[in-house]
Amino acid sequence: MTIESDAIDYYRNRPRDRAAAEVLRALVGVVGEHAESAQLRSLAFESGRILARWHPLTECATLAEFEKAADSAFREADWGTLRAEPEGGEIVFVHGAPPLQAWFGSDHGSWSEGLFEGILAEWLQHLGAGDTLDVRSVDSDDGHSMRYRFAHRSHFAAAARENKA
Repeated sequence: MTIESDAIDYYRNRPRDRAAAEVLRALVGVVGEHAESAQLRSLAFESGRILARWHPLTECATLAEFEKAADSAFREADWGTLRAEPEGGEIVFVHGAPPLQAWFGSDHGSWSEGLFEGILAEWLQHLGAGDTLDVRSVDSDDGHSMRYRFAHRSHFAAAARENKA
């Protein structure tokens, strides 16, 4: 019995999600032994920017349109869900069901949050956000949800000074 070439192509191109997660955990473990957390966060951030380019959003004129497009892209890519909550002059993005623990293991570290910071930053920059605006992870709920703040960079500098005091 011979297998049709279409069937061979199907099996060859089939995603191997469970195997990919194991490979990612092993890679992260090795890289983590040879790099500092700041370097890993930078690597994750830049990787997120690439992922955002692979999953571009359509033009969005309003925050509601951005939220809908970004949430759709998150769900389609199996990254979880995304909701936008305006808070004064800032926007908080609530990321439901982030896959970081499944991808990198339970001790993935805060550096991995840079991945989704990079995705959001790239999308927002592509839609016209200037260089003075930044996206940063501000809170995590034991892997069930994460929060990212989109604000002027001075906000984060002031918060860092307050935390040191």
